Amino acid sequence: MARPSGIDLVTGSGTRIATVCRPVALALSAIIALPAMLAAQEAPDTLPTDPPAEPAQSGNALEDAARAYVASPGQQALIDSLLSPEAILAQINAASPDLPPKLTGLVSRIASDELESLRPKLEAAMVDSAVKTFTLDEIHALDVFYNTPEGRSILLKMQPFLEDALAQVAPEIRAAQDVILQRTVEALQLGR
Repeated sequence: MARPSGIDLVTGSGTRIATVCRPVALALSAIIALPAMLAAQEAPDTLPTDPPAEPAQSGNALEDAARAYVASPGQQALIDSLLSPEAILAQINAASPDLPPKLTGLVSRIASDELESLRPKLEAAMVDSAVKTFTLDEIHALDVFYNTPEGRSILLKMQPFLEDALAQVAPEIRAAQDVILQRTVEALQLGR
């Protein structure tokens, strides 16, 4: 019986780790590229206007401001939309439109479940990055700005803006993914 065609993942010593069919390899590459996909997710159509729950206070003004910013309704709505199965499915379909719907649906549900479990770590990382990147005045300015009509409008438009720009280079990104996968398999086979 002939082995199904696929991509053999082989160690430098020649030991086959696994054979992965092309659709699974494409789905996995979409998941590996998920951080970039998440950055290009569509923002929610509307932002909540309720005040955020009070974040825990640390006694450090900069960290407290960063926590409040990450807990703000706009940031929470954005995170919600990034982690939804529908958003992940849309990104997988955009990255690999030829994958079977059953496979993309399965992968998007699994990815959403796994990524949702990382939400506390994502929020903590956002706080940490905000503390490292912004001053206290800048965090306050971000919070104030994104609570203005213009700020809310920009927040809603930023994702379509990025999606449009990325869509213009999507064929090149897909071609690069194929080359990266091919070169990686070749390097594993050669033991590099």
